[in-house]
Amino acid sequence: PSEMLALVLSISLRPCTGALFVLLLAWRMQILPAGILATVAMGLGTASFNLMLASSGLGVHMMLGHLGRGRTIAIVSPALQILAGSLVILASAGLLLRAI
Repeated sequence: PSEMLALVLSISLRPCTGALFVLLLAWRMQILPAGILATVAMGLGTASFNLMLASSGLGVHMMLGHLGRGRTIAIVSPALQILAGSLVILASAGLLLRAI
């Protein structure tokens, strides 16, 4: 758990272009404190999303570990990965079609 927290913090603390853009705009509009708060909120959102994703992956891994080793895991694990990827593709396609 402490390694997971360190990983999430290291990912969320790096500046992204969106955060830099918000800081630049806030600085030019002379509302830098608001820009700093917005950037912190963006980092916390990224951290919470990454923590949720890592925790769910670990939970599935532990659940599959209880099922036993062998053929079941060899079939279930790739099937779950394909299902998750398909859901991401469907969600992305839905958002794209809405935007068009």
